[in-house]
Amino acid sequence: MDSETTPYLYLDTNVILDVIRGRKRASISLIEKVKRSELKACTSAFSLLELIDKEQEYTLVWHMLRDGYSFDEILRKRSDRNLSEKELLEAFDKVDRVFTVQYKKHIDLYYLDNEGWDKAIELMQTLNLTARDAIHLATALMAGCDLLVSNDQNFLKNAEKVIRVSTPDEVNNNILQVLRGKSKSQNYRK
Repeated sequence: MDSETTPYLYLDTNVILDVIRGRKRASISLIEKVKRSELKACTSAFSLLELIDKEQEYTLVWHMLRDGYSFDEILRKRSDRNLSEKELLEAFDKVDRVFTVQYKKHIDLYYLDNEGWDKAIELMQTLNLTARDAIHLATALMAGCDLLVSNDQNFLKNAEKVIRVSTPDEVNNNILQVLRGKSKSQNYRK
């Protein structure tokens, strides 16, 4: 595919987290295709915050399991983070080392402007989205993405009303659909 026909993909945070954790082959393969310039992709700057947050939470949960806390105790206390400065830095370094250094130059990073924030608020009024999903969807629409890629089925179910969606496993099939027809995001943007 040349750059004229290559669809522009929006990567939800969970797809990038799969790569950081080395846990889902389809996500890793997708981002490797982006790295080789076979596909074009972007994500929200908000994703970086979410990635760091998830790594901090992972560190906390791991420590609590090691210290013998039950799952119920972990669920109750996981928002009471008390990580050391070293642990906070380790979480940041993992995101930086795995995502920022290896992939950031290949994945466009978008920041919402005032119009984008208004779009996120509008989406919250019309779709069953969490605030973070509204931010991601608004970013995908404002960036002119052709396909939103996520592992979150609830997010995909709601987002498909305004943009083409896909799981990482189905990206290749959905790219063919995008190439056959006009992107939904072109109709809904602005």
